[in-house]
Amino acid sequence: MYTWLVKRNFTVLLIQLTGMGLAFGGNVLLARLYGEQVYGVYSLLTSWAFFLAAIALFGIDDTHLVRIPSLRLQGEKRSVLFQLRWSLEVNTIAIFVVAAFFWWLVNIYRLPGLAGDAYYCNVLLVITGLLALFNNLVCFLRALDKVVAVEITDKIIRPFVFVGLLLLFYYLWRTDLLMGAMMANIASLIAILLLSSVIIARALTKIPDNGKTAKKGFSLSANFRYVSMNLLYLLSIRMDILLLGTMSSAVNVGHYNVAIRFADILAYPIAIMNLSLPALLAKHRHDNGGMPTPASMYTIAKSVTLQCLLLGLLFLPAGNWILSWYGKGFTSALPVVGLFFLSGLITAATGSIDIFLIMNGQEKKVIYCRIVTILLMPLLAVFLIPRWGMIGAAVLSLAGNLVYNVLLEWFFYKRYGMFIHPFASSRSINSSNGF
Repeated sequence: MYTWLVKRNFTVLLIQLTGMGLAFGGNVLLARLYGEQVYGVYSLLTSWAFFLAAIALFGIDDTHLVRIPSLRLQGEKRSVLFQLRWSLEVNTIAIFVVAAFFWWLVNIYRLPGLAGDAYYCNVLLVITGLLALFNNLVCFLRALDKVVAVEITDKIIRPFVFVGLLLLFYYLWRTDLLMGAMMANIASLIAILLLSSVIIARALTKIPDNGKTAKKGFSLSANFRYVSMNLLYLLSIRMDILLLGTMSSAVNVGHYNVAIRFADILAYPIAIMNLSLPALLAKHRHDNGGMPTPASMYTIAKSVTLQCLLLGLLFLPAGNWILSWYGKGFTSALPVVGLFFLSGLITAATGSIDIFLIMNGQEKKVIYCRIVTILLMPLLAVFLIPRWGMIGAAVLSLAGNLVYNVLLEWFFYKRYGMFIHPFASSRSINSSNGF
């Protein structure tokens, strides 16, 4: 099992590295060609788009990950198809509700910080809807264990299309470069949605059909918990840049966003593991007679922490040089990258405990951890961001992540009697029924 895990993660890592280069090129192009001011405003608006799309997704991503792996293993093809149709119906309603509420906030209530860009915020709603639908299809494919296909689509094809469209719309919208960047985003999302639909159609043909009638009448009660978790999660990881946008200039927001992108590269092993983990845990639990395997988190923590450290040793020494590609002012974000890297190591060392708890019906514990973190961060932000700007926002993010993971460890230890860390020996892992 461990050998299979390493091989699969290595394949996905190669795809991620290729996509990283394309995404990096797209960000450099956007910052260089469109300018620091446009890049900063665009970064703030897309942060809001991610936040709104998570609400509009309405927990469908977690519903897919919880239900579909077992349905696929049992050959219940009709139930899988019904799950997809049901999820798209729920998504469509949620998108319109979220769009209407955000439009009211910006255009009627005149929300401070966004009211001045109401025109672009209205266009942002289109991005929000497309992004929510795309996230639905991506999570559906991941639940079908099509991780490699999803990564190629999301990490290689999508940024490649986006880079090409950035160049095209730069010349089509020279009088309004911000609108040009947003139109490039919209066009790339439409293209990738069509491609994802084709991949799903092919994947569904390979699912065996045991002849059972589709399971219907899904309750939305779990979705309220899932959307709460996603909302709390996005607040915990996006609150820093959203608050920075209200307390600083658009240029500083752009610099901070570049640091986030850089830090995402260093944290790719965590993202890769999280993509494979739901299907992996479902299979391991199925092979283990339906019983959870908490000791498997030791192996996850050990593998991911080592990969994060290796990437850090590779990229951090060249950080100042890499940031300068965006422009001279972006090198000021290097200390922010270092703080993000430290935060990523904390997450890696806990072995994705939150996903394990969700997969085993303990999502309430994850919600409690997020709530405590969200309540703490605004209090810290008042003291950190006005005084230290980008550095303060990064310290805020680090502190919130530390509190979140400490609470997760406490819940996990209380339930399973295990403290997850990356230093467990192979003998202790095997004796605990890990991988």
